[in-house]
Amino acid sequence: MKIVPLRIRVSLLIILLISLLSGISGCQQDSIFDYISNEVIPTKPFIRGTPSKMVVKGSNKDLYIANGNAIYRYAGSRWLWYSNPGKFVTDLAVTKEGTDDTLYALSFTGSGTNTKVYGVGWVEVGNPTEYPFIQSIFGAGDILFAGAAPSTNNGSYAILYKKPNENSFTPLPTGSEPGLLTGAGVFGTGASAVYYLSTTKSGIMQIEDNGSGSFIPVTASTISGDPIPSNISGLIQTGDLIIASSVDGSNSGRIISLSYDPGIPTDIPPVLPTVDSHVSATFNYTFTGGLAVMESNFLLLIGVKNGNGSYNHGYREMGITLTTGVVDNSLRDPGKFSPSSIQANGNDDSYAKYNASLGRNPVNFLQVSSDGVIFASTQRNGLFSYRNRSSGGWQWNAEEEYP
Repeated sequence: MKIVPLRIRVSLLIILLISLLSGISGCQQDSIFDYISNEVIPTKPFIRGTPSKMVVKGSNKDLYIANGNAIYRYAGSRWLWYSNPGKFVTDLAVTKEGTDDTLYALSFTGSGTNTKVYGVGWVEVGNPTEYPFIQSIFGAGDILFAGAAPSTNNGSYAILYKKPNENSFTPLPTGSEPGLLTGAGVFGTGASAVYYLSTTKSGIMQIEDNGSGSFIPVTASTISGDPIPSNISGLIQTGDLIIASSVDGSNSGRIISLSYDPGIPTDIPPVLPTVDSHVSATFNYTFTGGLAVMESNFLLLIGVKNGNGSYNHGYREMGITLTTGVVDNSLRDPGKFSPSSIQANGNDDSYAKYNASLGRNPVNFLQVSSDGVIFASTQRNGLFSYRNRSSGGWQWNAEEEYP
Protein backbone atom coordinates (compact mmCIF):
# COMPACT_ATOMS: atom_id res chain seq x y z
CA MET A 1 0.00 0.00 0.00
CA LYS A 2 1.32 3.41 -0.99
CA ILE A 3 1.97 5.78 1.93
CA VAL A 4 0.80 9.39 1.44
CA PRO A 5 3.55 11.87 2.39
CA LEU A 6 2.97 13.89 5.58
CA ARG A 7 2.99 17.27 3.84
CA ILE A 8 0.21 16.12 1.49
CA ARG A 9 -1.89 14.83 4.42
CA VAL A 10 -1.52 18.18 6.23
CA SER A 11 -2.48 20.08 3.08
CA LEU A 12 -5.60 17.93 2.61
CA LEU A 13 -6.58 18.51 6.27
CA ILE A 14 -6.19 22.28 5.89
CA ILE A 15 -8.34 22.25 2.74
CA LEU A 16 -11.02 20.25 4.59
CA LEU A 17 -11.04 22.65 7.55
CA ILE A 18 -11.29 25.68 5.26
CA SER A 19 -14.26 24.08 3.50
CA LEU A 20 -16.02 23.39 6.80
CA LEU A 21 -15.42 26.89 8.12
CA SER A 22 -16.63 28.43 4.89
CA GLY A 23 -19.88 26.50 5.15
CA ILE A 24 -20.41 27.59 8.73
CA SER A 25 -19.55 31.23 8.10
CA GLY A 26 -22.03 31.35 5.26
CA CYS A 27 -24.78 30.83 7.84
CA GLN A 28 -23.33 32.61 10.86
CA GLN A 29 -21.02 35.33 9.58
CA ASP A 30 -23.52 38.12 10.00
CA SER A 31 -24.45 37.11 13.59
CA ILE A 32 -20.77 36.76 14.58
CA PHE A 33 -19.90 40.20 13.22
CA ASP A 34 -23.03 41.68 14.81
CA TYR A 35 -22.03 40.26 18.20
CA ILE A 36 -18.50 41.65 17.90
CA SER A 37 -19.72 45.09 16.78
CA ASN A 38 -22.12 45.35 19.72
CA GLU A 39 -19.63 44.36 22.40
CA VAL A 40 -19.26 47.09 25.04
CA ILE A 41 -15.76 47.71 26.39
CA PRO A 42 -16.25 47.39 30.17
CA THR A 43 -15.28 50.29 32.41
CA LYS A 44 -13.98 50.11 35.98
CA PRO A 45 -16.73 50.63 38.57
CA PHE A 46 -16.15 53.38 41.11
CA ILE A 47 -18.65 51.78 43.51
CA ARG A 48 -17.72 48.11 43.55
CA GLY A 49 -19.11 44.86 44.91
CA THR A 50 -22.80 44.54 45.80
CA PRO A 51 -24.17 48.07 46.30
CA SER A 52 -27.22 48.74 48.45
CA LYS A 53 -30.44 50.28 47.27
CA MET A 54 -30.32 53.99 46.44
CA VAL A 55 -32.34 56.43 48.55
CA VAL A 56 -33.44 59.99 47.76
CA LYS A 57 -32.84 62.76 50.29
CA GLY A 58 -33.56 66.50 50.42
CA SER A 59 -35.31 68.99 48.16
CA ASN A 60 -32.54 68.57 45.56
CA LYS A 61 -33.29 64.83 45.43
CA ASP A 62 -29.69 63.78 45.99
CA LEU A 63 -29.04 60.04 45.86
CA TYR A 64 -27.19 58.00 48.48
CA ILE A 65 -25.79 54.49 48.20
CA ALA A 66 -23.54 52.16 50.24
CA ASN A 67 -21.37 49.20 49.32
CA GLY A 68 -20.08 48.08 52.72
CA ASN A 69 -16.87 50.05 52.79
CA ALA A 70 -18.37 53.51 52.25
CA ILE A 71 -21.43 55.68 51.66
CA TYR A 72 -21.59 57.78 48.49
CA ARG A 73 -23.68 60.82 47.50
CA TYR A 74 -24.81 61.81 44.01
CA ALA A 75 -25.82 65.45 43.58
CA GLY A 76 -25.54 65.44 39.79
CA SER A 77 -22.62 64.67 37.46
CA ARG A 78 -20.74 62.17 39.66
CA TRP A 79 -20.70 60.21 42.93
CA LEU A 80 -18.67 61.53 45.87
CA TRP A 81 -17.55 59.98 49.13
CA TYR A 82 -19.87 60.77 52.05
CA SER A 83 -19.40 60.42 55.80
CA ASN A 84 -20.29 57.12 57.42
CA PRO A 85 -20.53 55.69 60.95
CA GLY A 86 -17.20 53.93 60.51
CA LYS A 87 -18.81 50.52 60.16
CA PHE A 88 -19.54 48.07 57.34
CA VAL A 89 -22.71 49.68 55.90
CA THR A 90 -25.08 47.39 54.00
CA ASP A 91 -28.33 49.37 53.70
CA LEU A 92 -29.71 52.91 53.82
CA ALA A 93 -33.09 54.53 54.47
CA VAL A 94 -34.51 58.08 54.56
CA THR A 95 -37.37 59.47 56.65
CA LYS A 96 -39.03 62.87 56.33
CA GLU A 97 -39.09 64.40 59.81
CA GLY A 98 -40.62 67.86 59.70
CA THR A 99 -38.87 69.96 57.07
CA ASP A 100 -35.76 67.78 57.17
CA ASP A 101 -34.89 64.40 55.73
CA THR A 102 -32.94 62.01 57.94
CA LEU A 103 -30.50 59.45 56.55
CA TYR A 104 -30.13 56.13 58.38
CA ALA A 105 -27.42 53.51 57.88
CA LEU A 106 -27.55 49.79 58.71
CA SER A 107 -24.18 48.28 59.52
CA PHE A 108 -22.64 45.01 60.60
CA THR A 109 -20.28 44.95 63.56
CA GLY A 110 -17.84 42.42 64.89
CA SER A 111 -17.97 39.12 63.00
CA GLY A 112 -21.18 40.12 61.22
CA THR A 113 -23.57 38.53 63.71
CA ASN A 114 -24.52 41.86 65.26
CA THR A 115 -26.08 44.85 63.52
CA LYS A 116 -26.64 48.49 64.36
CA VAL A 117 -28.67 51.31 62.83
CA TYR A 118 -27.29 54.86 62.94
CA GLY A 119 -29.27 58.09 62.48
CA VAL A 120 -28.65 61.83 62.90
CA GLY A 121 -24.97 62.49 63.62
CA TRP A 122 -24.50 58.71 63.27
CA VAL A 123 -25.98 58.18 66.72
CA GLU A 124 -26.96 54.57 67.30
CA VAL A 125 -30.67 53.63 67.32
CA GLY A 126 -31.41 51.10 70.04
CA ASN A 127 -32.97 47.82 68.96
CA PRO A 128 -34.76 45.24 71.15
CA THR A 129 -32.49 42.59 72.67
CA GLU A 130 -34.77 39.85 71.32
CA TYR A 131 -34.13 41.03 67.75
CA PRO A 132 -30.43 41.93 67.51
CA PHE A 133 -30.01 41.01 63.83
CA ILE A 134 -31.53 43.73 61.59
CA GLN A 135 -31.44 42.85 57.89
CA SER A 136 -33.36 45.66 56.16
CA ILE A 137 -34.45 49.26 56.81
CA PHE A 138 -37.00 51.44 55.00
CA GLY A 139 -38.44 54.90 55.56
CA ALA A 140 -42.10 55.80 54.99
CA GLY A 141 -43.07 59.35 55.86
CA ASP A 142 -41.51 60.11 59.24
CA ILE A 143 -41.37 56.46 60.38
CA LEU A 144 -38.35 54.17 60.12
CA PHE A 145 -39.16 50.47 59.72
CA ALA A 146 -36.77 47.52 60.04
CA GLY A 147 -36.86 43.80 59.32
CA ALA A 148 -35.12 41.85 62.10
CA ALA A 149 -34.50 38.33 63.37
CA PRO A 150 -33.34 36.81 66.68
CA SER A 151 -30.11 35.54 65.06
CA THR A 152 -28.35 35.17 61.74
CA ASN A 153 -29.53 31.57 61.22
CA ASN A 154 -33.11 32.12 62.36
CA GLY A 155 -35.73 32.58 59.64
CA SER A 156 -38.37 33.89 62.06
CA TYR A 157 -38.60 37.60 61.31
CA ALA A 158 -40.17 40.57 63.05
CA ILE A 159 -40.91 44.14 61.98
CA LEU A 160 -39.63 47.03 64.10
CA TYR A 161 -40.53 50.71 63.91
CA LYS A 162 -39.14 54.01 65.19
CA LYS A 163 -41.08 57.26 65.41
CA PRO A 164 -39.61 60.78 65.21
CA ASN A 165 -37.74 61.95 68.31
CA GLU A 166 -37.47 58.35 69.56
CA ASN A 167 -34.06 56.75 69.91
CA SER A 168 -35.00 53.08 69.83
CA PHE A 169 -37.05 50.56 67.85
CA THR A 170 -40.34 49.02 69.00
CA PRO A 171 -41.52 45.58 67.78
CA LEU A 172 -44.72 45.66 65.72
CA PRO A 173 -47.38 43.22 66.98
CA THR A 174 -47.97 41.39 63.68
CA GLY A 175 -49.45 38.20 65.13
CA SER A 176 -48.13 35.59 62.72
CA GLU A 177 -44.53 35.74 61.50
CA PRO A 178 -44.53 38.18 58.53
CA GLY A 179 -41.30 37.21 56.78
CA LEU A 180 -38.55 39.67 55.90
CA LEU A 181 -39.50 43.33 55.40
CA THR A 182 -38.80 44.30 51.77
CA GLY A 183 -40.34 47.79 51.44
CA ALA A 184 -42.52 50.50 52.98
CA GLY A 185 -44.88 53.24 51.79
CA VAL A 186 -47.59 55.46 53.24
CA PHE A 187 -50.92 56.91 52.09
CA GLY A 188 -52.59 59.71 54.02
CA THR A 189 -51.26 61.94 56.79
CA GLY A 190 -51.71 62.38 60.51
CA ALA A 191 -54.35 60.21 62.16
CA SER A 192 -55.58 58.98 58.78
CA ALA A 193 -52.18 57.70 57.65
CA VAL A 194 -51.88 54.03 56.73
CA TYR A 195 -48.48 52.40 56.17
CA TYR A 196 -48.02 49.64 53.60
CA LEU A 197 -45.23 47.18 54.43
CA SER A 198 -44.17 44.53 51.92
CA THR A 199 -42.95 41.20 53.27
CA THR A 200 -41.81 37.80 52.00
CA LYS A 201 -44.63 35.87 53.73
CA SER A 202 -47.54 38.20 54.49
CA GLY A 203 -47.85 40.12 51.23
CA ILE A 204 -48.45 43.84 51.81
CA MET A 205 -49.43 44.57 55.42
CA GLN A 206 -51.44 47.66 56.43
CA ILE A 207 -50.35 49.42 59.62
CA GLU A 208 -52.01 52.30 61.48
CA ASP A 209 -51.70 54.23 64.75
CA ASN A 210 -53.96 52.75 67.42
CA GLY A 211 -54.77 56.21 68.76
CA SER A 212 -52.43 56.00 71.74
CA GLY A 213 -49.12 56.30 69.93
CA SER A 214 -48.48 52.67 69.01
CA PHE A 215 -48.75 50.98 65.63
CA ILE A 216 -50.97 47.97 64.98
CA PRO A 217 -52.13 46.12 61.86
CA VAL A 218 -55.31 47.51 60.29
CA THR A 219 -58.20 45.36 61.49
CA ALA A 220 -60.21 45.67 58.27
CA SER A 221 -58.28 46.00 55.01
CA THR A 222 -58.98 49.12 52.98
CA ILE A 223 -57.52 47.56 49.82
CA SER A 224 -60.04 46.57 47.18
CA GLY A 225 -59.35 44.87 43.86
CA ASP A 226 -57.08 42.00 42.88
CA PRO A 227 -55.74 39.65 45.61
CA ILE A 228 -52.12 40.42 46.50
CA PRO A 229 -49.46 37.66 46.40
CA SER A 230 -47.77 36.70 49.66
CA ASN A 231 -44.06 36.85 48.71
CA ILE A 232 -43.20 40.46 47.85
CA SER A 233 -39.61 41.04 46.72
CA GLY A 234 -39.68 44.86 46.65
CA LEU A 235 -41.86 47.98 46.92
CA ILE A 236 -41.48 51.63 45.90
CA GLN A 237 -43.72 54.70 46.12
CA THR A 238 -44.13 57.59 43.72
CA GLY A 239 -46.73 60.14 44.81
CA ASP A 240 -50.11 58.47 45.32
CA LEU A 241 -48.95 55.23 43.72
CA ILE A 242 -47.26 52.22 45.32
CA ILE A 243 -45.71 49.57 43.09
CA ALA A 244 -44.43 46.18 44.20
CA SER A 245 -43.07 42.98 42.66
CA SER A 246 -43.73 39.42 43.77
CA VAL A 247 -41.88 36.12 43.56
CA ASP A 248 -44.41 33.36 42.94
CA GLY A 249 -41.87 30.59 42.38
CA SER A 250 -38.81 29.82 40.31
CA ASN A 251 -38.79 32.22 37.33
CA SER A 252 -42.33 33.35 38.11
CA GLY A 253 -43.49 36.76 39.33
CA ARG A 254 -46.08 39.52 39.10
CA ILE A 255 -46.30 43.31 39.39
CA ILE A 256 -48.72 44.92 41.88
CA SER A 257 -49.85 48.53 41.94
CA LEU A 258 -51.81 50.28 44.70
CA SER A 259 -53.45 53.57 43.78
CA TYR A 260 -54.77 56.01 46.36
CA ASP A 261 -57.49 58.65 46.15
CA PRO A 262 -56.90 61.14 48.99
CA GLY A 263 -60.55 62.25 48.90
CA ILE A 264 -61.65 65.13 51.14
CA PRO A 265 -58.89 66.02 53.63
CA THR A 266 -61.32 67.67 56.07
CA ASP A 267 -63.20 64.49 57.00
CA ILE A 268 -63.93 64.35 60.76
CA PRO A 269 -63.20 61.85 62.18
CA PRO A 270 -60.28 60.95 59.90
CA VAL A 271 -61.12 58.38 57.25
CA LEU A 272 -58.61 55.71 56.28
CA PRO A 273 -57.54 55.88 52.64
CA THR A 274 -59.35 53.76 50.08
CA VAL A 275 -56.87 51.92 47.90
CA ASP A 276 -57.38 49.99 44.64
CA SER A 277 -55.04 47.10 43.82
CA HIS A 278 -54.12 45.89 40.34
CA VAL A 279 -52.08 42.72 39.85
CA SER A 280 -50.49 41.83 36.52
CA ALA A 281 -50.43 38.48 34.77
CA THR A 282 -47.69 36.04 35.81
CA PHE A 283 -44.38 36.50 33.99
CA ASN A 284 -41.61 33.94 33.54
CA TYR A 285 -39.05 35.98 35.45
CA THR A 286 -37.67 36.15 38.95
CA PHE A 287 -38.19 39.77 40.04
CA THR A 288 -35.40 40.84 42.38
CA GLY A 289 -37.34 43.71 43.96
CA GLY A 290 -35.43 46.38 42.05
CA LEU A 291 -38.02 48.91 40.80
CA ALA A 292 -37.86 52.43 39.38
CA VAL A 293 -40.26 54.73 37.54
CA MET A 294 -39.33 56.87 34.52
CA GLU A 295 -42.11 59.44 34.69
CA SER A 296 -41.12 61.10 31.41
CA ASN A 297 -41.71 57.86 29.47
CA PHE A 298 -44.47 56.38 31.67
CA LEU A 299 -42.29 53.32 32.20
CA LEU A 300 -41.71 50.99 35.11
CA LEU A 301 -38.22 49.42 35.22
CA ILE A 302 -38.09 45.97 36.85
CA GLY A 303 -34.89 44.20 37.95
CA VAL A 304 -34.70 40.51 37.01
CA LYS A 305 -32.55 37.49 37.69
CA ASN A 306 -32.94 34.37 35.58
CA GLY A 307 -31.99 30.91 36.77
CA ASN A 308 -30.68 27.86 34.92
CA GLY A 309 -27.32 29.51 34.24
CA SER A 310 -28.84 32.11 31.93
CA TYR A 311 -27.02 35.37 31.21
CA ASN A 312 -30.29 37.08 30.28
CA HIS A 313 -30.64 39.22 33.41
CA GLY A 314 -30.71 43.04 33.68
CA TYR A 315 -34.16 44.60 33.79
CA ARG A 316 -37.41 44.76 31.83
CA GLU A 317 -39.82 47.61 31.04
CA MET A 318 -43.57 47.93 31.53
CA GLY A 319 -45.90 50.77 30.59
CA ILE A 320 -47.85 52.30 33.49
CA THR A 321 -50.11 55.22 34.29
CA LEU A 322 -48.98 57.50 37.11
CA THR A 323 -52.49 58.00 38.47
CA THR A 324 -54.22 54.60 38.64
CA GLY A 325 -51.08 52.54 38.22
CA VAL A 326 -52.82 50.09 35.88
CA VAL A 327 -50.15 47.94 34.25
CA ASP A 328 -50.28 46.93 30.59
CA ASN A 329 -49.65 43.22 31.30
CA SER A 330 -46.65 42.97 28.99
CA LEU A 331 -42.90 43.12 29.62
CA ARG A 332 -40.47 44.54 27.08
CA ASP A 333 -36.74 44.26 26.59
CA PRO A 334 -35.00 47.67 26.80
CA GLY A 335 -34.43 49.21 23.40
CA LYS A 336 -36.68 46.88 21.43
CA PHE A 337 -39.81 49.04 21.47
CA SER A 338 -40.71 52.70 21.83
CA PRO A 339 -40.86 54.36 24.27
CA SER A 340 -37.90 52.82 26.06
CA SER A 341 -35.43 53.72 28.79
CA ILE A 342 -32.55 53.47 26.31
CA GLN A 343 -31.96 54.82 22.82
CA ALA A 344 -30.07 53.79 19.71
CA ASN A 345 -26.73 55.36 18.78
CA GLY A 346 -27.85 56.26 15.27
CA ASN A 347 -28.73 52.65 14.44
CA ASP A 348 -30.74 49.78 15.83
CA ASP A 349 -28.07 48.52 18.27
CA SER A 350 -29.51 49.74 21.57
CA TYR A 351 -30.81 46.39 22.81
CA ALA A 352 -27.72 44.48 21.66
CA LYS A 353 -25.38 46.86 23.51
CA TYR A 354 -27.55 46.71 26.63
CA ASN A 355 -27.61 42.91 26.47
CA ALA A 356 -23.81 42.79 26.13
CA SER A 357 -23.31 44.89 29.28
CA LEU A 358 -25.94 45.28 32.01
CA GLY A 359 -28.05 42.45 30.56
CA ARG A 360 -25.43 39.97 31.76
CA ASN A 361 -25.87 41.05 35.41
CA PRO A 362 -28.70 40.36 37.88
CA VAL A 363 -29.98 43.78 39.00
CA ASN A 364 -30.90 44.15 42.68
CA PHE A 365 -31.93 47.84 42.70
CA LEU A 366 -32.74 50.62 40.22
CA GLN A 367 -33.02 54.40 40.52
CA VAL A 368 -33.44 57.38 38.19
CA SER A 369 -31.57 60.54 39.24
CA SER A 370 -32.95 64.07 39.01
CA ASP A 371 -30.66 64.72 36.02
CA GLY A 372 -31.99 61.70 34.13
CA VAL A 373 -29.22 59.13 34.68
CA ILE A 374 -30.44 55.57 35.32
CA PHE A 375 -28.47 53.63 37.94
CA ALA A 376 -28.51 49.89 38.61
CA SER A 377 -27.01 48.07 41.60
CA THR A 378 -25.79 44.71 40.32
CA GLN A 379 -25.44 41.54 42.32
CA ARG A 380 -21.63 41.38 42.18
CA ASN A 381 -20.16 43.82 39.68
CA GLY A 382 -20.82 47.18 41.31
CA LEU A 383 -22.95 50.14 40.25
CA PHE A 384 -23.87 50.50 36.55
CA SER A 385 -25.30 53.56 34.83
CA TYR A 386 -26.97 54.48 31.56
CA ARG A 387 -25.59 57.81 30.36
CA ASN A 388 -24.04 59.54 27.35
CA ARG A 389 -20.33 58.67 27.58
CA SER A 390 -17.48 60.47 25.86
CA SER A 391 -16.34 57.13 24.50
CA GLY A 392 -19.19 55.02 23.14
CA GLY A 393 -22.11 57.45 23.39
CA TRP A 394 -25.28 56.35 25.17
CA GLN A 395 -24.69 52.98 26.80
CA TRP A 396 -25.00 50.88 29.92
CA ASN A 397 -21.66 50.37 31.65
CA ALA A 398 -20.08 50.42 35.09
CA GLU A 399 -20.31 53.88 36.66
CA GLU A 400 -16.79 55.38 36.73
CA GLU A 401 -15.39 57.86 39.23
CA TYR A 402 -15.26 60.53 36.52
CA PRO A 403 -17.96 59.55 33.95
